[in-house]
This record gives sequence, C-alpha cells and structure tokens, in this order.
Amino acid sequence: MNSRFVLAYSLDGKVYVKPRGGRAGAIDEGVAPAISPSQEKVAFLKQGDVFFYSQRLEGTKRLTDIRTSFTQQSFFPLSIAWHPDEEYLLFTRVEPYIYDEQTRRLIEYRKVSPSKNVVGIMTVWLVHLKSGRCQRMFGPFGDVVSLYRSNQLEGASVYEPVFSPDGRCIWVLHEGNLYETEFDRRNGAVGTLRFSKRLGTGFDLESPGASKAGHGALMLAWDSKSNRLVYWVGRFWGTGVSEYGCLSWQHGRLGKPHEWQPPFAKVLRQQGTENISGCVFDREGNLWVRVVQGGGNAQWMRADGRGALPANTSRPGF
Repeated sequence: MNSRFVLAYSLDGKVYVKPRGGRAGAIDEGVAPAISPSQEKVAFLKQGDVFFYSQRLEGTKRLTDIRTSFTQQSFFPLSIAWHPDEEYLLFTRVEPYIYDEQTRRLIEYRKVSPSKNVVGIMTVWLVHLKSGRCQRMFGPFGDVVSLYRSNQLEGASVYEPVFSPDGRCIWVLHEGNLYETEFDRRNGAVGTLRFSKRLGTGFDLESPGASKAGHGALMLAWDSKSNRLVYWVGRFWGTGVSEYGCLSWQHGRLGKPHEWQPPFAKVLRQQGTENISGCVFDREGNLWVRVVQGGGNAQWMRADGRGALPANTSRPGF
C-alpha cells in the first residue's frame, strides 16, 4: 500500500486519513490532523497533546505529554503546522487560567476543576519531533484583563500558527492581525513576536458585539501553487465572510495584503442562504471552502464543485 497520505480530517471526534489510491479510514480519536510535507506522516491533537501516525507505525505514537489540559472546546480553532523539514511542529492548546480579582491579572491554573472562574485561553507551542522537546511560545496576549471583563477573552489569544515556506519565520494571528517572529531551526530558538500586517478593513457592522478577533482575519491558508498566504475576514466565529485577501511571498518576504475575490464568493452572497466560513488549498492548488447552509449544516467542498467531504468534518489537511 502507498505510504503517502493525500487527505486527513476529523469527524465526530475521530481522525480519518486517506492514503493515495486508498479509502479514508479512522486511525484514532482526535482533532486538527495535518499531513507532513513528505505526505508520510499525519499529526493530530488528542486531549491537548500531539500524536502522529504513519503506515510504518503499528498504530499512533504520542509525541507530547503536557498533561495540564483544558477541555478543548470545538469553538476554538485548534491547529497543527509542520516545519518544511519536518523536524518541528507548531500546535495550539487551550490552557486553563483564573482571573485574580486582588492582583487583577490572569494566573495559569495547573489543576483543572469545574470552577466557574476557570477560563480557556489559546496558546501556541513548539515541539521537536526527534527529542519530543516541547515549549510554549505564546500564551495570553494583549489586554487580557479588559477582555476578560467584557467576556471577549478569545481576543487575547494567538492562533493559526504557520511556518513560512523557508522555515525561517513563524506567522500567527492575533485580534485579526498578522504577527511574525524569527525561527532558528538549528536550536529551536524563537524570537520576539511583533506586529507585521493589518488584515481586514475594520468593524463588520453586522455584528458590532463581536470581539476584536471578529472583525479581522480568522483563518490562514497557504497556496503553494501561487506562493501566497490567503486569509479570510469574518463577522464572528463561523458566521460568514466579509472579505478575502492574500499576501504574495517573494524573495523571502510577504508583500502587502490586498483583497482577493474568488469566483464563487459573489454567487454565494447573492443566494443569501449559504456562506463560507473557511478555506484551504490542497497540494494541487485547488481551493476548498466550508459552506454553511441555511439549516446550519456545514460541508467542505472544492470551490469548483468537483469534490466534497462528509458533512460536518473539520478543516481538512492535504
């Protein structure tokens, strides 16, 4: 059997993978599967830790053992990203925190309990595959206290981590903006996170109560065929797209963001019964979109209509 994988997704809490020339089958419980650049491995998250699978293994292998996990709610956009040389992985976790009224700050909570004061905050981690060495790179970010009081704590998080094509930079989203930092693969050193680009045009008037993350970029998708980083700007989690945009990658740098209008976007808006809440490119450069229909059902399908995944699957990996 061919050892290369062409598709991975999660459905009903299970991870499915499809080898070239074969059928998709479940391999384990988990979410957020990502296929390696060589297409020989699939990494995924299970209870906040990273596991990976290949046809050379007898089952799945646990890579991290962080233990202090928080309930990984489905509304958090959990994800994994591979370094181009497959030595490192970026992944996101939801960490438990408590707001201390006396010190007016958030305190990391080591033991998860049902206390109503425990809140989940997205964090970004880096792990070295061979050694299993793991470190948290980015945790609570921005004015988390004011966001906590306004019940918009997800705006304090960083998410959607992505390695640049040359592996020398890491990109993440925060409050709808793109941030970046240098990365040294020789020793796994990560630089200081700094603002890079403003993605999106501002408030979406259809949801004025949305958090800061709700009126900027919500998802990144790398288009390897066109050598560009595509993003979409939403109203709030899963309720539609207000604009698409992209940044070209040339000479080791990202260009300025500019609006991009996929052919299907205008048609869906005119219909009024469907919207798009995500996009991703496969290795052949085909665009896949998550179409949310009027009844609330969602399905990932190719934008040209030539393929679709089972309803309510997670964002696929190719």
